[in-house]
Amino acid sequence: MKHFFSIIILLSLLGCSRPEILVVDMNQLFEEFKYTKEMKLEFQQKTQLGQITLDSMYNELVSLENEISRTNSTDLKNAYINKERIFNLRRERFEKYKAELTSDADTKIINQLNQYISDFAKINKFKIVLSKNDKDISVLYVVKDYDRTSEVLNFVNRKYEDK
Repeated sequence: MKHFFSIIILLSLLGCSRPEILVVDMNQLFEEFKYTKEMKLEFQQKTQLGQITLDSMYNELVSLENEISRTNSTDLKNAYINKERIFNLRRERFEKYKAELTSDADTKIINQLNQYISDFAKINKFKIVLSKNDKDISVLYVVKDYDRTSEVLNFVNRKYEDK
């Protein structure tokens, strides 16, 4: 929070008045965004059958393990080893699939949020949009007039060449 106030003070010194600065909690926006809720539902629908299949395979392994304890059968032990190997491969693929789905969905949601935040800032004449969370603050939107990257780049390159 200390950094948040430092940024606000710095921006005020640069000529930004508070009404030109918008601060949002990106975590809250992400979690409460209707698109996020739709994507979570879609994720559940896409992964439900895979989870049911894995649960069924796991239950088979448990039953087979119990049978092995009672009979000590070598054939059952070999069957268990094969089924366990297949189960582990499928579980690994399924976890990878879920991670890819999550990553893709998160990217789509963040991109859409950023576009809507930028639109909101332009419509409501905010010059700077800051995102806050428990750990840091980041800039989500700045009017082009405030972007001085090329000037700073020229300066740092001149300083570097002069050393």
